[in-house]
Amino acid sequence: MRELIRKILRETVSPKVRRRMAKSDELDKLINKFRLTSFEKNKPIGGSVQKTIRQVANEVFPNEMSYATHAEADEDWNNLLKFLYDQYGEELTQYFEKRQENYDNDQNPLEYQYVFAKHDGPYGGVRTRGFSASFDNYDDLVTKYGNWVNVDWNEIKRKLDNIKDFPVETYTHYKQSYPIRISNAGDEGNNWGYHFSVIKAIPRENVDKV
Repeated sequence: MRELIRKILRETVSPKVRRRMAKSDELDKLINKFRLTSFEKNKPIGGSVQKTIRQVANEVFPNEMSYATHAEADEDWNNLLKFLYDQYGEELTQYFEKRQENYDNDQNPLEYQYVFAKHDGPYGGVRTRGFSASFDNYDDLVTKYGNWVNVDWNEIKRKLDNIKDFPVETYTHYKQSYPIRISNAGDEGNNWGYHFSVIKAIPRENVDKV
C-alpha cells in the first residue's frame, strides 16, 4: 500500500484510479481507527480532522531514508496530506460534528459512569491482572480507548443504554452492572493477550430512580 500511494503521488493517474485509491479498504480502516481517538471536544472541528489526517499519513508515508533529498520527501508528504484531505476531509468533518453534537446533547441526570476494563481472566477476579478506568461521559471513554479494540462503539452504547440492573457491589458508593465483554484475547485485531469489557455504574442513591 505504501508503494502504491507513492506511485500515485509521483505519477499522473486517471480519476478512476484515484477514486479507487481513496476508498481502499486499508485507508478506510486507518481513518476509522484514528478518528476515534482524535476527537477534541469543544474545540474547532478542523483540529480533530487535522490530527486524524496526520496520524494516517504517518502510518503510510514511506521511510524518509528512501528519498534522495529532504525537499523530495517534503513534496511527497504535502501531496499525501492534500490527497487525504481531498478524499476524507468532508467525511471526517461530518463525523466530528456528530461527535460534538452527541457530547453537547448528553444528558446524565442519574450520574452514570462508564468503565473500560482490561483483564487477563474473569473480570473482578482476585488474581486478575489488568486495569479499569471510569468516565462520566461515554464519548470520553471512546476517545481514550476507542482504537484499542475493533468494535462498533455505537452498538456497545446501545447495549449499555439498555442496562437497568446493577447487582455488582463495589467498595465505592457506586454499584455496577455485569460486564459486557467486547473483545477476547486472540480475537481479530486484539493482539494484547487480554480481554476487554465495558461496565455501567450508578451511584447507590440513584439505583431506585432507574
